[in-house]
Amino acid sequence: MSGERRRLPAPLRRVLGIQARLGLAFAVILLLFAGSALMFRAALSEVDQARAATDRSEKVLQAIDALFVLVLDQETGLRGYLLSSKDEFLQPYRLGGEHFEQSWRDLQELTTDDPRQQGLLQQWRSDMLRWRGEFAEVVLEHKRRDDEDAELALVRSGKGKRIVDGIRVLVGQMQKHERDLLQERAAHLQARLDRTRELIVLMLAAGLGFVALSLWVVARTVTRPVTQLTALMSRLSAGDTKLEVPYRGHADEIGALARGLEVFRRSTDELAGREWLQTRLGELSVALQACSTPQQFGERLAECLSTNSGAVCAVFFRWDEAHQRYEPSGAYSLPGGSGQRSYARGEGLVGQVAQDGQPRVVRELPESYLRVRSGLGEMAPPSLRLLPLAGRERVIGVIELAYFTEPGTLQADFLGQATSFAALVLETLERGLATMELLRQTQYQKEELQASDEALRAQQEELRATNEALREKSQLLEEQGQRLRASEEELRVQAEELRVANSSLEERGQALQSQKQALEQAQAELEEKAVDLEQASRYKSEFLANMSHELRTPLNSLLILSKGLADNEDGNLTAEQVESAGIVHDSGRNLLNLINDILDLSKVEAGKMQVVAEDVNLAALAAGAERNFRPVAEQKKLTLEVFRAPGLPASIHSDGTRINQILANLLSNAFKFTHQGGVRLEMLPIGEGKHAGGVLLRVRDTGIGIPQEKLARIFQAFEQADSGTSRRYGGTGLGLSIVKALAELLGGEVRLESAPGQGSTFSVSLPAAVPAENAPVAARPAVAAAPPAEPVVLPAPPVAEPPAEAPGTTILIVEDDAQFAEVLAGLARGRHYRALVAHDGESGLALARRHRPAGILLDIGLPKMDGWQVMERLQSDPLTAGIPVHFISGADAEGQARAAGAAGYLKKPVAREDVERVFDGLPGLPAGARRILIIDDSPADRRLVREMLRGESVQIDEVGSAEEALERTAREAYDLLILDLGLPGMDGFQFLERASARGPLPAVVIHSGRELTREEGMRLREYTETIVLKSAPSPQRLLDEVTLFLHSIRKVGAPLATPPRPAAASFGGKTVLVVDDDMRNIFALSKALRSRGLKVLMAQDGYKAIAQLESNPEIDLVLMDIMMPGMDGYETIRRIRERDSWRSLPIIAVTAKAMVGDREKCLEAGANDYCSKPIDVEQLVVQMQALLG
Repeated sequence: MSGERRRLPAPLRRVLGIQARLGLAFAVILLLFAGSALMFRAALSEVDQARAATDRSEKVLQAIDALFVLVLDQETGLRGYLLSSKDEFLQPYRLGGEHFEQSWRDLQELTTDDPRQQGLLQQWRSDMLRWRGEFAEVVLEHKRRDDEDAELALVRSGKGKRIVDGIRVLVGQMQKHERDLLQERAAHLQARLDRTRELIVLMLAAGLGFVALSLWVVARTVTRPVTQLTALMSRLSAGDTKLEVPYRGHADEIGALARGLEVFRRSTDELAGREWLQTRLGELSVALQACSTPQQFGERLAECLSTNSGAVCAVFFRWDEAHQRYEPSGAYSLPGGSGQRSYARGEGLVGQVAQDGQPRVVRELPESYLRVRSGLGEMAPPSLRLLPLAGRERVIGVIELAYFTEPGTLQADFLGQATSFAALVLETLERGLATMELLRQTQYQKEELQASDEALRAQQEELRATNEALREKSQLLEEQGQRLRASEEELRVQAEELRVANSSLEERGQALQSQKQALEQAQAELEEKAVDLEQASRYKSEFLANMSHELRTPLNSLLILSKGLADNEDGNLTAEQVESAGIVHDSGRNLLNLINDILDLSKVEAGKMQVVAEDVNLAALAAGAERNFRPVAEQKKLTLEVFRAPGLPASIHSDGTRINQILANLLSNAFKFTHQGGVRLEMLPIGEGKHAGGVLLRVRDTGIGIPQEKLARIFQAFEQADSGTSRRYGGTGLGLSIVKALAELLGGEVRLESAPGQGSTFSVSLPAAVPAENAPVAARPAVAAAPPAEPVVLPAPPVAEPPAEAPGTTILIVEDDAQFAEVLAGLARGRHYRALVAHDGESGLALARRHRPAGILLDIGLPKMDGWQVMERLQSDPLTAGIPVHFISGADAEGQARAAGAAGYLKKPVAREDVERVFDGLPGLPAGARRILIIDDSPADRRLVREMLRGESVQIDEVGSAEEALERTAREAYDLLILDLGLPGMDGFQFLERASARGPLPAVVIHSGRELTREEGMRLREYTETIVLKSAPSPQRLLDEVTLFLHSIRKVGAPLATPPRPAAASFGGKTVLVVDDDMRNIFALSKALRSRGLKVLMAQDGYKAIAQLESNPEIDLVLMDIMMPGMDGYETIRRIRERDSWRSLPIIAVTAKAMVGDREKCLEAGANDYCSKPIDVEQLVVQMQALLG
């Protein structure tokens, strides 16, 4: 309480609360600093005035010197002319005369506040005019008239010299006067500065002092009470309710907080009391219900009431119906000889309490009444408490308790409720005992009856002998019969009670049986529904597969024919026709994307969509989204903002492909429905909740918005805000369904806020890591090779190493499929690479160590040692660790491949263009011969970069200007340019424009010494994505970027290679049978194949295909559609393989069914390869080349 007495005076505390006190302190501080600022401003103003006066004196001195120089120039020029008679010597004289008047007026303006200087300046001008008029002009006139005598006489008279000497004296006086003024003003300025410093120190000290005083007052009046109340709150939360809350009398916020804490303490205390009471009553219930005798009941009751109410001893008296007295029936800690007698109603305190039915408390007991003993001593309890146990008809017991200290209110409540409950338990126990006694008596009577029956049978012979004995026995039997009937009646009553009890148990059993049956029925219904759902899912998968076929079949013809028309290979189409064909081809592609969306949604709903967990860089994610949608925004004249909030994690462990799909769908939707304003993408950290540590992706637009009644349905498949026949916007309504499904697949959720005319906001919450149940089960994807169903093994060319002198860089292909490996090798040789082929991991490792190729194409599903193990061995071997590896596999494991260190990843089936791009990215020069050109005007920076790259196998050239760089790149080929933008003359931007205009640029790394504007960054994106600013960490970043380029750049100087199109000569004389029930497909394929030199035969079903093969044994290859009427493709292929003559005939299965397992079914039927519709003709040609050799 001493802390309360030392706070602010009571009246002030009542008037001022915490907020007012803090406000007053801060207001005084602000006023103090405002006054200091005003005084400091006034002092600075005086200093500025003094400094201005000083500066003016310095300018006057400089002007005096300049004006006197003009006088000397005139005198010197005149003297030179007089001595040399050359007109050029008059130039200083004339210029000096022209400039003198202006300089004199400037000096006059500078000295307007100094009358003395003004007077001297007027004298100077007068003397100068007199010198020119009386001397200089007269001499010149004599000189022009060639009057040398007059000229010499005037010069020798010394008149001109006297005037100039007078001017020198004037100049000296003016300079001395101004220097005196300058010293005086400098001293005044220094005095002002000293005074300003003293003022700053004084005001700073005063401000700090008042702040310290304010902090001390706040600590005394606010911080200390809050700290004390916080400590009390911690004790209270830990369960300590026996504490005193101070500051309750305060009228401010501290008092309100203290009063609230007191209320909370009381509530906690009451709640703890109720909890204690219920717990003790529960313990008492368990203890009493376990008793089987009245004596045991009394002992348990006395023990429980004593221990829970603080009594030191207790005795229980039970009503004995037989003796009509209250007999002792259990005690607790009772001294020997006490509590042994019984009491009638009204007798003693026990009998009186039983008769009144009210509890009684007796205090101030004499020392001799009762003494409680322990091992250390004895003491007389000062008070007694007698409590009745009231039954339905009478008091059936009394409990007497002795106390050293009176029980509290909580203990008294416990005693009251405990005695009421104990009375019910005791009545139930006595009724149970009475029932057991009746049962025992009934059993005894039954045994007596059986004994009587035996006696009757034994006495029947005696009864026949004598009638008297018979009458006596009959009388005896009558009496026994009466007793028996009485016993049977009692037995019947007891049996009825037992029947009622059994009936209750039977009803409970029936209820349990009914619940069991209901549960079994519900389980059966759930199992039936599960079967129905599984069947429906199977039907849906089959439906999607069939619909995929029915849609892809016409798409196949559409895309092939439209692509051929758009390419206009024959050059016989107009530009408008080519454009129309391109539009048809793009529309077909859009329809194909729709089919893929439907299949994606089906895979998610069926739980077959796999998550490839990897570290997803959020900055790269945002940059990619901006790069992809910036052209859309510019086309629609909308704004696009990308905001990454501070505190955003650098990355999350999730599926980057799926997140990109989510962002693409949301941003596409936003731009689609927005016509004014713009779209904003926000990335925010999630600080709390189930997604804490993750990221919130939010897409806002200013579009048309969504009505409230349609918000709930907008995420359903094929749902749109406007779905009427006259709707303005197209689309299927699948995008948001896929967004929701993908977000849930990644462990996140999607929320939507929208209103008509106010735009929409979609928020996707993603966790920091994909939940374990969604992530892949194994770290390494299992790549199962498609089961070959007796495939026809075509003779593959022997895997032989090319001769050492083969041109180009060596490429190693590790692929167990010999045909596909030969296709890759052919493509590599077509690009002038030296190709090595290995069909298993061990052979591939041996070739890699021996030849150290420039790049490796690696399959995952290899025999014995899979691709992951090969990659691990390559990375751990110093000889092969630096070789770039590209995976080519049918597994969806790009994320893991990147994490393992792969340079690239292609998923089978791959297009020829994809493989060509891989070759484009491989280095075209032998190791150690890659060339780098450093373009920087700073020799130090060039030397730093050269030193950094000393450990790399590179050849480095350097130039200091863009012009030299243009000349050097025109003469020689380089793999990489390291370019500084701030070059002298032609800057980096102009160099890039000039160099790119001449031809393809090498790879470029911008190494700039200044920050770039947004427009400059956009200009540079046309040439490179790599920009490194010169700063402390930039050398390591530059080294990382250059190292990355050394693994990925292609040879500069060679033109970009385009994928070589299969020439017609490669298929010369070959015949292909096209089997398809759709004439559109046959027409399209035939046209494309004939243009490549192939002879094409056709069949519209399986039967006709076999007939064609029988009629035309020269057929070299079959393109077999799968979905055909009558005999489908599977059966047709099986029939073909049954003939020995056709067992080695190459067959490519062509189908629109792109579901999981379709490829395996085709290969199992006997096909050599598989191609899905819509057909990529270039890819099909590559497959045919591989099979036809």
